[in-house]
Amino acid sequence: MNTQIQIAPKSASGIFGISNSSGVYTYYATPALAYAAATVNQTIEQFADYTTSGSEVLNITKNVNWNGNGHTWTKTVANETAIFSSTYNSCNFSILNLKLVRQNGTNPSGVLVSNLFNGGNGIAGRIIMTSSYFENQSTGSAISLYPSTLEIIGLTAKGASLGAFIGSSNTVTNCFFYGVTGVDMRGIANFCYAQGTTGNGISSTAGTLNSCIGVSVSGSGISGGGYMYNSIGRSISSYGIESNLVTDLIDCTGISVSGQGIWLYNSASKSIIGNTGISSSSFGIRFQMSYCFNGSAISTSNTAFWDTASSGKIYNCNILTHYNNAVGYGIIGNGATLPASIINCVFQLANATAPYMFNGGIARVINMRGNTYEGGAAFNVNLTQGIVAVEDLQGNIFL
Repeated sequence: MNTQIQIAPKSASGIFGISNSSGVYTYYATPALAYAAATVNQTIEQFADYTTSGSEVLNITKNVNWNGNGHTWTKTVANETAIFSSTYNSCNFSILNLKLVRQNGTNPSGVLVSNLFNGGNGIAGRIIMTSSYFENQSTGSAISLYPSTLEIIGLTAKGASLGAFIGSSNTVTNCFFYGVTGVDMRGIANFCYAQGTTGNGISSTAGTLNSCIGVSVSGSGISGGGYMYNSIGRSISSYGIESNLVTDLIDCTGISVSGQGIWLYNSASKSIIGNTGISSSSFGIRFQMSYCFNGSAISTSNTAFWDTASSGKIYNCNILTHYNNAVGYGIIGNGATLPASIINCVFQLANATAPYMFNGGIARVINMRGNTYEGGAAFNVNLTQGIVAVEDLQGNIFL
């Protein structure tokens, strides 16, 4: 008996397909034709690599999913906006397993011109981009969400200058960003990784970083202000974490090979809690007019902690210097600007002649209590104890 296998015919030619409820595909030659035919919540599938050298922008006006099936969509036309652009005010869809590459873009007028994805004006919602990769080889960023309120999940993006621009009302989760600067973060980033070359890994302008990692070769791992929680900044030749007017810096780690681990400036009356600054050849932590609680400052070949103002306070911290040299100090001040209070800290120095605290012989009164000193020498001259009232009958300590 002869058995014949029937294959459902294509209703049109092309490498983009939409399946009906019976699993039969209709095929389209271009993404625009497929998108025009798709209804809300349907999925367009791509079955081969696709290159366009003419004008082609998908303006998202309805929630249609996209599955690239691991294929690449390459755009070679110059002077045109994003491949995906949205003016739809309620975006909730997926772009899965798609590699999107832009080449030959020549318009240098900003990140909103030469993106791969442009968030558009006033749109809101969530776009899941699992296993998708956007690369802009021309001017600008791979993705820009300003001034929308979108959330992007699971995207890897690489830009010729900037991996991504994330506006103040946007959230990115489980994303990876690469560029000269990895990401300009003004919104919220959760569990993200960003890498820069000569620029910063993460430039955070009043943004919020939750469990993020910023890495740079010659820029800062993480730079900026705002809120930083449980995040890591790494740099080869600049700061691990560099923060101007930080609001919160909690449980973060700054690591640098030839720069400073953590450098906080213009941070008057700010508290940093549970942070670690590590440097191979410079200061572990350097701060100005801040409080440092429950932290660690570690240097391999320099002073562990540098305080550049006279009102800083260091409580419950580890001051560790592995530099076996007479100038391997625990804490150094800028002249008379050693911290105002150093309470319940552990000093561990590698050289027996290195002072635990050094201020160049300038007189300074410091409130010191409950500290442990190991491996180093006495304080530099003219440092005196400032605690007068030690405690009351209830054990409360007054400084």
